[in-house]
Amino acid sequence: MLRFKTTAGDFTVELFTKEAPESSANFLKYVDDGHYDGTLFHRVIPNFMIQGGGFAAGMEQKSTRPPIRNEATNGLENLRGTLAMARTNDIHSATAQFFINLVDNDFLNHSPGNYGYAVFGRVTSGMEVVDAIAGVDMAIWDLRGKLTGLPVYKLLGGQRHERIPVYVSGLPGRTKEDRAAVGKRWIDRGFSALKFAAAVADEGEVAEMKAIRAAVGPDVKIL
Repeated sequence: MLRFKTTAGDFTVELFTKEAPESSANFLKYVDDGHYDGTLFHRVIPNFMIQGGGFAAGMEQKSTRPPIRNEATNGLENLRGTLAMARTNDIHSATAQFFINLVDNDFLNHSPGNYGYAVFGRVTSGMEVVDAIAGVDMAIWDLRGKLTGLPVYKLLGGQRHERIPVYVSGLPGRTKEDRAAVGKRWIDRGFSALKFAAAVADEGEVAEMKAIRAAVGPDVKIL
């Protein structure tokens, strides 16, 4: 059992060493080396996942060992509370970064035509802490607070705005049409821009952009 100590609280994790032996051993090696000490959950997407393990305070990227084999074929699913290895578009590119699923993300599972993301553990207690991290982008405020030595209320300066520019980062969905529909719903709720994840653009970035643009119209910014 592993304990994560964060500025939002603590949570514990168990690893699936039998089903995901390489991913588990890789993660434990980084733990033993102290790699994760002081790192941030730098990518936070509500109703999707939180990702960490790659950046220290100041968004300094940490060095890693060579990538490992993707164990997404182990039969484990990306269910709420599970940990999975983060990677690039290269199937076997995972190193130290991982993410925690906030909901059941079945489109991240191994399936025909989609190699998927390897699940290697799950949160056993303290999931409410993970949800709290997802509820507020802790990485940004923690970083700014540490760099400036100021609490959030001073960082905000007591100012109020009727409208602020915001964008949604990440559009969960099994197909590009599903992801485009999610983007349309966010825009209808008042968001002014979208940022899509190239890693899930299974038909290519151009096709992904076209689908999103067709759904949200010509004026919405796509990052």
